[in-house]
Amino acid sequence: MKTLNEKALSRLSTWAQHMPADLWSTLPIDLDRVGAHWGVKKIIERRLDAAGLLYRLDKGGSVVFVKQGDSKGRQRFSCAHELGHIVMADERSPQFACRKPSQTNRALERCCDIIATEILMPRKLFCATADSQGWSLNAVRPLAERFCVSITAAAIRLLEFMEEPVLMTSWRVEESPLVRLKRRWASRNQAAKSMRPEVRWRTGPEALLPLYQSINRSGVVGGTSKVLMHIDRESRYSPVQTEALGVGRGDERTVLGFHYLSRPVGVTGIRNKQ
Repeated sequence: MKTLNEKALSRLSTWAQHMPADLWSTLPIDLDRVGAHWGVKKIIERRLDAAGLLYRLDKGGSVVFVKQGDSKGRQRFSCAHELGHIVMADERSPQFACRKPSQTNRALERCCDIIATEILMPRKLFCATADSQGWSLNAVRPLAERFCVSITAAAIRLLEFMEEPVLMTSWRVEESPLVRLKRRWASRNQAAKSMRPEVRWRTGPEALLPLYQSINRSGVVGGTSKVLMHIDRESRYSPVQTEALGVGRGDERTVLGFHYLSRPVGVTGIRNKQ
């Protein structure tokens, strides 16, 4: 059985194969041109509860609505997500489709997110651009600007293709102290799958210093953080090289962290045995 990723990319490949080659090699990807090839008549900003909405016209074709007031990068992702609904549609698809996941459509919405990512940041083009920028958090802002996506979207895409195991954390600054860290990690390296890495507040603020230092800075801050590793039935805190970047303003300020798990700077004592 195909995974969601395989299913989404297979459907996208079918829809994209007869489109002009230059459409997928000119940055940023022109969503108006992509949509036009797939029957989208207009892309319109509106006040919406959801981030995006696809409306299928009775006489054929569609209109895509994106949320007014969202950032350009977020609007582009919402638009590409709605294009994903066109790709994934079948005869049972409703007249309306919106970017608002529920328990009943979670798999479909995930497929549309995968398609949106591939449309906005085609893997070959993205990896070639990342090669020229360098595979680190320092490359994220230039990549976001080049592909006209949000910094967070560029960071997640970069993480997807990194060869070394890297833990990415995301922290909303308004949720101080730093106790709610969203996390994901690159697992292309088999060793990373057994690490099950975590970053925990209980280690103390000094263990997360780069994240704090980046709160009011515009560039990437380098340093060391402590990551809890679970390896061979043992759990231990390992100081690893870390980069942090503050994104957004005010209540929307978010700190992204890249914790390079294969770049230890020392190992603390064993926490416990499982």
